[in-house]
Amino acid sequence: MKKTLRILSITAFVLICGNILWNMSQGEVLNAILYLGFLLLYMLSLCLIELADIAWQLREKERKR
Repeated sequence: MKKTLRILSITAFVLICGNILWNMSQGEVLNAILYLGFLLLYMLSLCLIELADIAWQLREKERKR
């Protein structure tokens, strides 16, 4: 499951960055800024998922002691 999530994350990141570059080359700065906001929210959500996973692993480690 984690491997699939990582592959989808990389693919989404590349596609969003490509879309930002395409909009910038077409002169659509506002659309590029909108997609940049989406990219930042997406990266923040991935970080929160990883932090939740780390916290879960630490709690499991404490229970085993």
